[in-house]
Amino acid sequence: MNGWRGAIVVAAPVAVAALAVRALDASAPAALALQLAQPLKVLTGAGRFGALQLTILIAGLAAATVAYRVTIRKNPNRPATTLACAALALAVCAWAVPIAFSSDVYAYAVYGEALLRGLDPFARLTLDASDPLFAAARVQWGASVPACVYGWGFVGAAASVLRISAPWGVTGQISGLRVLSSIAMLACGALTFWAISGDRARRLQAAALVGCNPVALWCAVEGHNDALALAFGLLGCALAHRRPQLGAAVAGAAGAFKLPAVVAALPAGLRGRAWIGALAGVAVTVAASWPILAHWAAGTNAHGAYAPHVSLQALLFAVFAPVLGRGTATAIAFFAAIAAAGILARRTIVDLRNGRRQGWIRLVLAAWLLVPNPYPWYGLWLIAIATVAPETREARAAVWIPVAALLRYYPDAVGLPSFPFEVLLDGLALLPYVALISVRRSGIINRPL
Repeated sequence: MNGWRGAIVVAAPVAVAALAVRALDASAPAALALQLAQPLKVLTGAGRFGALQLTILIAGLAAATVAYRVTIRKNPNRPATTLACAALALAVCAWAVPIAFSSDVYAYAVYGEALLRGLDPFARLTLDASDPLFAAARVQWGASVPACVYGWGFVGAAASVLRISAPWGVTGQISGLRVLSSIAMLACGALTFWAISGDRARRLQAAALVGCNPVALWCAVEGHNDALALAFGLLGCALAHRRPQLGAAVAGAAGAFKLPAVVAALPAGLRGRAWIGALAGVAVTVAASWPILAHWAAGTNAHGAYAPHVSLQALLFAVFAPVLGRGTATAIAFFAAIAAAGILARRTIVDLRNGRRQGWIRLVLAAWLLVPNPYPWYGLWLIAIATVAPETREARAAVWIPVAALLRYYPDAVGLPSFPFEVLLDGLALLPYVALISVRRSGIINRPL
């Protein structure tokens, strides 16, 4: 399967989903007219219409993920052009979907605009309805947006995009941020190839896992900044092969875009004295994130109450809250999730001592159980860590968890779920962990992805 033929097989389900969503878009209820008139249409509280549109998208992305996995398994010597074509085709099809299910890109635009106006993006901003950009953000977020929790690196990048795209109005500015994220995600595949050690076949497999992942590309098209942070982390790891200290510094500074990316300093800083560069990069991340820490210390950028959905914590909270109350249920959910994560991660040290790199993946999968609201774009980090042992069942779980995390869109797109539906969503979101249970019981460690 070569070139565009392979790309079509992987991207076709997303293309079909885009066409179906477009066909139904014309029959949207009148109550959604304001949402659907925005520069980027984001479905929020859209009831049955939102449920149908989201279900179509999830089905398309899930089918594309199956095709992507089969292509990786059946074509171990696939050319790089096939991967590039598949990634590009997936991105184009994702852009063809006329709606989105996350409003984050509007908040990004507000943060960038705040910097351009000399305002503090790290404080909660009241949105002036007379400004076109702020007015568009008000439709998504209400009178104010949450305070920025990203470093100066991302805020500066967002401001630059807004300045460049200002002649095209709000639509151009929102699209500009989405273009930046899309380009970054497409670059992640190539950067993974250069960042990973090993022979060409292994590096291509890693590049395919990251760069051709349908859910990752969808999240990038929605505009999420995880793609940009991941790209800088991978860039640092790639540079570290030739310039260890410079590469480690770049990897450590990736946290200036989004804090989790600072962990890229670990693999990049393992070569010789590269740890010096890694420390310098981490210092850049801390400096870029200092306003966030200052506002947290002052209590001026709170981000709402505990309300888990589509996760292990949500399942436990939903079961115990009606009986024991919110406070007790919150404690049970949190500590039970810690216990479950500990059980899952207990073999990690043994695996790593025995040279089984999938221990790193299991450690991150355990950490995922601690996230009360696991949105799909968080899964970009899972997909990236899966490259350390892509042939294992742990990697399979890591690939499928972001697909299951698409279910987290339902409470936002449709409305707060009933108790049975919440339990169903929580259970479906945890299904990828079944692969890890079978590993523990059967003793099978390595299986093809």
